[in-house]
Amino acid sequence: MRTAFALIGSVSCLLLAGQAVADDAKPQAAKAPAAAPAAAPPDRVLHQVVEIRNEWTKTRRADAPPLETAEDRGREQVGRLLFSKVTLEFEEVTLREALRALRRELGLNMVVFLADPSGKVERPGFDGEQIVSLSLRDVDGRTALEALTSIAGKQVTWQIHNGMIEVGPRAHLARPDARETRVYETTDLAIDPPDWEPRKTIQRRNSDEVIGELVKMIVTHCEPDAFLPAPATRVDEETGRVVPRQHTTPPANGGDKKKSAGARANPNTASTANFDPEEAQVFVNGRWASIQVKDNNLAVLAPDFVHRAIDGYPAPIPPPAAE
Repeated sequence: MRTAFALIGSVSCLLLAGQAVADDAKPQAAKAPAAAPAAAPPDRVLHQVVEIRNEWTKTRRADAPPLETAEDRGREQVGRLLFSKVTLEFEEVTLREALRALRRELGLNMVVFLADPSGKVERPGFDGEQIVSLSLRDVDGRTALEALTSIAGKQVTWQIHNGMIEVGPRAHLARPDARETRVYETTDLAIDPPDWEPRKTIQRRNSDEVIGELVKMIVTHCEPDAFLPAPATRVDEETGRVVPRQHTTPPANGGDKKKSAGARANPNTASTANFDPEEAQVFVNGRWASIQVKDNNLAVLAPDFVHRAIDGYPAPIPPPAAE
């Protein structure tokens, strides 16, 4: 019996082994390969297009003497902006590259204040890596420049300083060493024309009141941010410490005893502006600009972009014909 069971077991093992061999011999269906991990999306590929050309609408003689003063060089930079006819096509280029292309085409002496793209270095400036797509045809250089500064942001503008064009945030362009004092003669503006219509009472403003209104108009319409009150503290240049800012209020009517006879003293010694000549001398002490009035003249201490908003630029000088 034991022998019979042993034979049966041996036969069963042989049958199972043969079935295994047969199964291995059958063609196996190909297994689907494992799905590869999703690849990271590739960086955006910019199809950059930079096309720009210019034609001068006015030039000066090629043999004209060189410009020696910073003021004249600044006037020529303005001339390059105004006496140009620019056609440009920017497609998916950075703001930095667009400004560089405009600078080269017009031959501008330009300083651009850009922020550090890595963010590791703190420096005043705007983001020059913004992507720009802009198409302009037959416009002057100033229009092209201001189109680019508007793309850079509301607080970005341009100005002339030391005979060069500066492009950057207003707060940096208004740094103390970039401010200058200019005196604007306003005697003609201080005359209030009479009203000849018949009335029972005719009230005419005096020259001080007219000047007060003029200063108020400048503050509210010509770069208003520049005339906002300065911060309550400042950094002392010698010690580097933060100290309170000293506010000073000019005396009533500039200390003129005759005019001050009926003027009311201003009790607010921290005032930053006054437009009422009956209250005190008309003045404004803003964070980037200030205005003082003396004998119908306005002494304005401000950066160039504020002066430009008040009185524009003197006659521009065109570029030499050789270009």
